[in-house]
Amino acid sequence: FPRLGSYGRGDQLLRIIVETPAKLSGKQRELLQELDRSFGDESQPMTKRFFGKVKELFG
Repeated sequence: FPRLGSYGRGDQLLRIIVETPAKLSGKQRELLQELDRSFGDESQPMTKRFFGKVKELFG
């Protein structure tokens, strides 16, 4: 068992839950596209891949 507050090395296990809506309204789609543009093209390549997948899903 890990000791909380210690300085030892080890793995961190995370559980991330992502909820995606079944349908987007026009306004929601517009806001999502605005958020995508605000990140820029080259600054965060992982984000671009994420939004590419979102566009494929809802596009």
